Amino acid sequence: MSKNEHLVFYRSKSPTKMSYVFFGNYKDQTGKQHTYTDVNGVAHRGFPNTQPVIRLNINLEHHKLVDDFLITHPLVKNGSWLRDDAIVRQEQEANAIMTSANAVMEAAKLNMKEVRDLSRLLGLNLDSRDDILKAHVLKIAAEQPENFMALWFDDDRHYRLFVMEAQEGGVIKWEKDVFKYGTQVVGVSEDQVIKWLKDNKDIYALLKSQMNGGGKVEMDLVEQKEEATTKKTSKKK
Repeated sequence: MSKNEHLVFYRSKSPTKMSYVFFGNYKDQTGKQHTYTDVNGVAHRGFPNTQPVIRLNINLEHHKLVDDFLITHPLVKNGSWLRDDAIVRQEQEANAIMTSANAVMEAAKLNMKEVRDLSRLLGLNLDSRDDILKAHVLKIAAEQPENFMALWFDDDRHYRLFVMEAQEGGVIKWEKDVFKYGTQVVGVSEDQVIKWLKDNKDIYALLKSQMNGGGKVEMDLVEQKEEATTKKTSKKK
């Protein structure tokens, strides 16, 4: 495709069965009438076609008129004919390649602790060797760059990791469709647990200490804090 061309293709969904199709004039979903008009301003009953692929260079006026007529045609809207804008497709492919490349570069920077943390969030087998885990993470970054980047740059990534580790360590438990710390319900979803941890930073710090072998955090500490908060709120009223 040269710089002077902007190619658009209309392809039949069933090219082997296609011999002739007539794109008749139509009304779109808004009720607007669309009448095929050629470059000379002559109105026709529609646009006839005998090829399974219609090739248009919409930089040319007469081809642009055909594209303007076909783009919202019912046969295109219902999927019988597929519109393929070559420039849009190339831009999408280029963006996908660049997104993948950027994700791979980010993945390549990870140290092994970060690789293992991300592997845990991705559900990979942590029993694998370091080089195998790194290869899996790089593969995911290349093939699912949006997912990788969203996970790696998630502001709550460390909280999500903590919730997973807390469940594995039995500190936070999933029981009867709720997350619990002891008898305390801390959320019905991971996001709610994270919010609870953010709202209770002192307890979060103690829980991390517990996870690191710093002893057990008793539940009455949580209850005492909530009772004190309730009393303080009641006094303000």
